[in-house]
Amino acid sequence: MQSSFVLAPLAAHGVNGEWGRGALFAVLPLAALAVTTALFQADPKTVESGTLEQQRWMWAMFAAGLLTSTVGVVDALFAPARARAVVIRPAIARGQAGVEIGGTL
Repeated sequence: MQSSFVLAPLAAHGVNGEWGRGALFAVLPLAALAVTTALFQADPKTVESGTLEQQRWMWAMFAAGLLTSTVGVVDALFAPARARAVVIRPAIARGQAGVEIGGTL
């Protein structure tokens, strides 16, 4: 599951052709995945019978991966360079009235 946290910001930025930026946002989820992998290699039964400390590390890395991946995806959606705006304004002329719609869709 955590590997998808690595791929999500990479794919979201890749759609816009920003592979480098996506790779930067994928670094922290990748680090969380690496720590979780090391934890499971040390004790494969961490989920079922791991110590409280092991389980805390496991869930902390899960939360860190999820949070940092979400930040990367949100950045791909709402960064100023990629923001989309629609403008609606009144248009009034002699004998006419209406609404003008413009912007980038």
